[in-house]
Formats: sequence, C-alpha cells, structure tokens
Amino acid sequence: MISNTPARKGMVFAGCSFTWGQGLYYYSNLPSLEGKEPPEDHWYGQLVTHSHIRYIEAVRYPRIVANHFKTWELVIKGNGGSNQSIVNYWSSTLTDREASSIHDNNYPDYNYNDISHLVFQLTQYQRDNFIFEYNGITYNKPLHEINDPKNIDIFLEYLRSIGKTFAEWEQEYILNNINNVVRFLKDVESKGIKVYVMAWEDTYFPQVNANEYLNSKLIKFNYKGGEYGTIRQMMKTHRELEIKYDFDSFVEPPKDHHPSLLCHQVMAKHVIEAIENGNNQI
Repeated sequence: MISNTPARKGMVFAGCSFTWGQGLYYYSNLPSLEGKEPPEDHWYGQLVTHSHIRYIEAVRYPRIVANHFKTWELVIKGNGGSNQSIVNYWSSTLTDREASSIHDNNYPDYNYNDISHLVFQLTQYQRDNFIFEYNGITYNKPLHEINDPKNIDIFLEYLRSIGKTFAEWEQEYILNNINNVVRFLKDVESKGIKVYVMAWEDTYFPQVNANEYLNSKLIKFNYKGGEYGTIRQMMKTHRELEIKYDFDSFVEPPKDHHPSLLCHQVMAKHVIEAIENGNNQI
C-alpha cells in the first residue's frame, strides 16, 4: 500500500472512572435514564445501557482530544480501576508482536507501532493490592479494604511483627505504587510512544510531584486564573466541574462526584495543549 497521507496512529487514555466517563450519561437526557439514579456516589452498571455508553464515548475527554488530532482513541471498556489494574490491562493490550486480527479472539491487542501517545491518569493509591503473610496465611488486598473490622487487627499485628508503623509502611506502599507506574510508562516510551500523566488525587500528589520522571510528564491545570496540580484540587475549587454541583446543566444535579461534562472539556484542552506545546507529532 502506498499513500501520500501520514499514518493516523491511535492515542491511549489509561485511567479509572475519571477517564472512562462515569456519570456523563446523565448529560444525554435519554428517555432510558428516566427514574434511574443510584444512591449518592455509587456505581451500578445495570443502570447503564449501550446507548449511554455510546454517548459517554462521544463526549469524554479522550474523544475530544482524538477528534482534535483527527485520529482515534483507546479507553478501557470497563469503569473504574486501580493504578495496578490500569498498568496490568495496558501491559497486556499493547504488544510488540504482530497484533491479532479481529477474528483471533475477544480480547483485542494493539501493536505499539500503531500508537502515538499514551495519557496515564493516576487514580487513588489505596486501590492497589498488596500481599502480606501472617500466621501462615497469605492476604492479597487493596489498602481500602484493610479498615474492615475483620482485617484491621490482623494487619496491625502484621505491622508489629515486622517492626513498622503504619505511616512507614504506607510510604513504602505509595512508592511501590508510583514505581510500578513509572516502570510501565518508561517501557511504553521505549517503544516510541509519547507519554503524559494527569493526577486525580491530592493525597499522594507530593510523592508524585517529587518523582522526577512523573513530574517531567505531568499535565497541570490552569482554570479561571488558578493553577492546579490535580483534578481533585481543581474540582474542589470550582464546584461546577463536579457533576453533583453542575447547576448550569441540571435543575437538580445527579448525586455523582465524578467530573462534569465541562470538566472533561477542560481536561481535554490541557491534554491538547500539552501535546502541542511539546511539539509532539501524531
């Protein structure tokens, strides 16, 4: 095949519900939404139809960015995820082998050579699983499940047995989380793909910001005269960027803490600017 047009490589947007677009279906105002709203800040996939998904895909920030560069985007099919699961998914989806044809299997993979950019949206570090052994039993759980009454005493006993405070252990856990992401991004970058990073949470942003590699890839946000290192910080300052405070779009907004349609547009703007200012070619 001989063509005069440049290759239209795809763009990967790796992230959790903030990238997937949870809550954006409310903006569709489709009849199938009538009377359907989960409890505050909860996700029930059974309430979401294929029509809602098509709408989400059309308006979330990955599509806005891809449209700007006249190309196509890849986003994980399922909602949510940890930094760990995001790395695992894209590590298995992106390959340096010849990519499978659509008839080979139900789980598509993509050759690195067909991808130009990857934007990694960091999520809550507490979601990553960790393994510890106590009294001959191996536990494999995310940190956010440790506060369960049936787990916390065992975990505290484990910390005492290894002579560490929770604060000491947590710092190691966060650094392991960050280093896992960095290893993945460096590997992706070694394949010729340009890498960018966005941070959702404030809680471990100092550690993210202090990492030389992540800091060099980090997209920060300028909105209404303020500069913000994280999506959370920007949303807390400007409540219209959170669905449940978007009174410009809803008389009574849905009780959902995820980024509003406007927030997706703001995120897209900053990704586009970061790519263009970096003189990166699609």
